[in-house]
Amino acid sequence: MNLGIKGKKALITGGSRGLGLASAVSLAKEGVDVAICARDKSDLENAKKTLSKYPVKICTINFDLSDNKKLESLVQETEKQLGSIDILVNNVGGSLGTSSLIENDLEDFQKVMELNTWSAIELTKSILPKMIHSKWGRIINIASIYGREYGGSAPYMA
Repeated sequence: MNLGIKGKKALITGGSRGLGLASAVSLAKEGVDVAICARDKSDLENAKKTLSKYPVKICTINFDLSDNKKLESLVQETEKQLGSIDILVNNVGGSLGTSSLIENDLEDFQKVMELNTWSAIELTKSILPKMIHSKWGRIINIASIYGREYGGSAPYMA
């Protein structure tokens, strides 16, 4: 398939496994240079091995998206290694607390929202102006099936 995106640059959060890695592979197959970020260094190394068979630039960034104040440094590191970001794949999800609404503190809800929602919004806000300026950009937000059916803790389901 030729999506006409060869030579573009992508940042994929949660890109070391699952849907994030599948997204990275799909983009690499299309000739897109890919930056993936994740918390686990060994997962990043395994993902890099998977992606290395494609003739594109691959960079891995060990990064924890739960600290919104540091998200700009992720963008800067990606741009340093790849150049301006054309494609952003917000693919992050984490859970905290128990399944019971009553047993969770408000702090659990705040932490999960910061990771799963606000990090995607902040990254989008950071990258979008350059996409607008270049008159080209794609943003893909991947969310959990748990929004449709129960399967996680109360803070995650919120």
